[in-house]
Amino acid sequence: MKRSLGVLLLSLGLVAAPLGGVAAAKGGGQSADGHPAARASAGCYGSSCTGRDPIAMGCSGDAITVEGKSTTSGRIELRYSSACGANWARLVNGAGYYYQVDNARGEESHFTASSANSWTDMVDGTVYARACVYNSGWTCTDFH
Repeated sequence: MKRSLGVLLLSLGLVAAPLGGVAAAKGGGQSADGHPAARASAGCYGSSCTGRDPIAMGCSGDAITVEGKSTTSGRIELRYSSACGANWARLVNGAGYYYQVDNARGEESHFTASSANSWTDMVDGTVYARACVYNSGWTCTDFH
């Protein structure tokens, strides 16, 4: 009996089930201790990343943009690092605007952009998070 390529790849663990958002990204590539294999090169994981800079902690190398929204304030992006299990907000082309990242635990990091491209410190990314920018009202990504 012939199997489809998709069934074969799924059975070998080479494709992820469509979980949506960052959930699929958070589940893959884990080491024996349950944390991403790349964690060894990162300076923090999960809640220990809260309030820390993603560049300084080595979290930006594997980062992905989970969602981005273009506004008159620039493009607000929710960033995620699986190595660090952390999220942050990045504002592209938006100097002078207030923006933030927050998560389901109520942790937040905010920043007023002083240059065209800037980012907040991180929050724990093992729970849902979103990124927001303020310009005559809030524009936010969905929680992922």
